[in-house]
Amino acid sequence: MATLSIWDGPHWELWGKVDSARFFRSLAAAFPTATTLFLEGTPSPDVAEFLLSVADEGPYLPDRNTTWPKQNLYRVRFNGPTLSSLADLAERHAEPELLCHLHVYTSQDPLLYWHDAFDKASPLMVVSSADRNHLQKFSSELGFDLWQFPRPDQARIDSRNRALVVLGVSMLVLWAAAVASYFAIGVLEWKQTDPQRRMGGTGIFGGFLCALAVPCGVALLVAAFHSSVRAIRGLRWLVFIGLAFAWIVPVALLLGALD
Repeated sequence: MATLSIWDGPHWELWGKVDSARFFRSLAAAFPTATTLFLEGTPSPDVAEFLLSVADEGPYLPDRNTTWPKQNLYRVRFNGPTLSSLADLAERHAEPELLCHLHVYTSQDPLLYWHDAFDKASPLMVVSSADRNHLQKFSSELGFDLWQFPRPDQARIDSRNRALVVLGVSMLVLWAAAVASYFAIGVLEWKQTDPQRRMGGTGIFGGFLCALAVPCGVALLVAAFHSSVRAIRGLRWLVFIGLAFAWIVPVALLLGALD
């Protein structure tokens, strides 16, 4: 996929929730070298009619972002009148009625890529060669947070992410062992003929308690593989809870079960 080359290499990321009408009105000034706009989605009838009226001849260069259900693909001219009309439509329509995914190209080369456009959880990605001053002005006007990747401290971030992966995997292994052991101990205790030793309910409860901590380990892995430092910061409390559950609860339960 051509647009994935933006994500794979050095690039800019713009994060935030922006007004779609203002976005289209500011786009031309921010990317003066752009020539073609590619849109994927299921727009409302009047939006679809407009996009067909300004269609640009040529193939749809990006690969589909949504495999199923298939959405409509539009290649349109990137110019002032087109963007102004899109801004007017944006004032009358919710963003899903406009488009789902957005790409901007300069001739045959990707310039901008926005998967799940206008979703604050999805970054707007721009090639690293884009003019920094234009990007900063564009971000400031619309309220985007602008990030450069790789960051100057990327080596430290990569080291931190590797540590998160190791920690997250070790947590999941420990949880699996704790759950299996505690359920096994619970079943064995339940089969005891002596009523004083029928503690299987405790073992099963312990197994469930261990299992409840699994999402916290998954959160660690998500944080490690996510490209956004902001997302990792947003997960910090869940990570702290995961640490507590991962080491304190299962180990204490196992020690109690084997005692």
